[in-house]
Amino acid sequence: MPSSRPPSPRRLVVEVGNSRWKAGLFADAADAAAAHDEAGRGRPPEPVATLRVAHADDPAAPLRAFLAEHAPDGLHAPAVWSGVNPAGAAALLAAWPTDAGPPPIELPRATLDRLIANRTRQPERVGADRLLNALAAAVLAPAGCEFAAVADCGTATTIDTVRLPANPLSEGGRPEFLGGAILPGIVLCTRALHAHTAQLPEVSFTENAPADGRDTEAAIRFGVLEMQAAVVDRLLGGWADGTAFQILTGGAAGLTVDRLRRCEPHLAPHLTLTGLFLAARVL
Repeated sequence: MPSSRPPSPRRLVVEVGNSRWKAGLFADAADAAAAHDEAGRGRPPEPVATLRVAHADDPAAPLRAFLAEHAPDGLHAPAVWSGVNPAGAAALLAAWPTDAGPPPIELPRATLDRLIANRTRQPERVGADRLLNALAAAVLAPAGCEFAAVADCGTATTIDTVRLPANPLSEGGRPEFLGGAILPGIVLCTRALHAHTAQLPEVSFTENAPADGRDTEAAIRFGVLEMQAAVVDRLLGGWADGTAFQILTGGAAGLTVDRLRRCEPHLAPHLTLTGLFLAARVL
């Protein structure tokens, strides 16, 4: 018997990264809030569908198809974007297919400042993605955790520490972003090897590509992946004396997680999108 319950309204958020943009559709705020326990901790809202598009590709066709399939009844609030690539954002907004919906509005930096206490020396220079990860980590971490450590393995890899509030959903329950490390991601490392050597090729990474050192390409993959895993192991597993709740996210997280030896992080593929949705709810 078909359900008489009306379709859940959905909200679109868009994260603009260095190499691509990623969209996430989330259920309405009431459904998302029901996932948390009384302390504001628990299972954070997850996107019901996601879309990843490289900056070089036209966004119109994939976005129209995505919204037609996953949000046929439309969106219940304006789409919101945030990111670290101003040029990529400008190009995306200029090419946005308005017949599929109005272009997203930018998440104000003031909103992030209101939701997250930024304890770095130059808070205005911290990328929005790192702050959004901190916001999502505060909801994802189990109750009783004082710190979370987040490794985001993307074009650049960032590994950050967050001091967690007792109740992240309450008034004044702001996570504290304490800063961390920034290093090249696996693709940047391989591009640098190719650009600054005479004979090393630029290699690609897939789940099935060999990384066993038995040929030049496989040796590059093996070295770069082991280097990244070693840094993630040392920092993610070592900060806050190893007691921090460990989270791994980003496009290369799946290639990294099986090479870790010291830490066993929670894998959260959509952490930044979740943080963006949480921030968009207060607009």
